[in-house]
Amino acid sequence: EVISYFKDVLGKLWPKWKTNNAQVSTWAKALKYFSYSAVRRASEEHFTSQEGSYGKPKLYAIVEKARLYQPSKNQSKQISDGYEPDVFIQCVENEKFPVRVYSYKPVIVESQFRDDRDYIMRAAENMRGRCESFYGGRWIVIQQTTADAMSKQLQEHRAGVILSR
Repeated sequence: EVISYFKDVLGKLWPKWKTNNAQVSTWAKALKYFSYSAVRRASEEHFTSQEGSYGKPKLYAIVEKARLYQPSKNQSKQISDGYEPDVFIQCVENEKFPVRVYSYKPVIVESQFRDDRDYIMRAAENMRGRCESFYGGRWIVIQQTTADAMSKQLQEHRAGVILSR
């Protein structure tokens, strides 16, 4: 899971950050008590924060966020805080990789900022710019929708792409 986490999460969010074996080992030791989903969610939230906008992720910040999302032994595996993001960034055109069109990412912010629309929109704009530079294409910010609606739109698009082949 550690290699998968570095490749699939950190490597995609901070593509210019180069790691070595000692760093991977330190991260693995610090994160071994958390579930993969808690660490992934914490990493994505850290990515949208101002602190995460620098060239590499901060281990202590991800650990702190992962603590918030780690289910206790008495809880079910699902996070029960009831938070569902309503702001997303979405790829609307990508000539190089058309399969990415309609792909989306939720804008997840720390709990104390969830009522601050300006903060959320700044985080979304920061994330949009980073996705354009990393994935290419054109990305937009979409507000006041749900993950289900975004997922349905993506599925419809992919079905259309498959049928047109």
